[in-house]
Amino acid sequence: MKLPFKNLGLKKGTQNLRRKSFLWESKNNPWVSSKRAWRKLPLWGKVGAATVAVGSKVAFIGLGYYGGKKAGKENSQPKKYMKG
Repeated sequence: MKLPFKNLGLKKGTQNLRRKSFLWESKNNPWVSSKRAWRKLPLWGKVGAATVAVGSKVAFIGLGYYGGKKAGKENSQPKKYMKG
């Protein structure tokens, strides 16, 4: 990420002020902090995080599919009181 305070020809005090304000804004921005945390993670940490994120969605969709399939089978059979 290119920092916006480099090579602007500003005085040292102004550069420090801009740098501090930029860092303060980036610390309070959840998108920037999560991007920083992602970059610091080792490879297996990234693999684990991706597995958890994708696995939870797959499990949710799979359970919905299985539940709908099971509910469809139960409704196709006539009830005991309707057989006669």
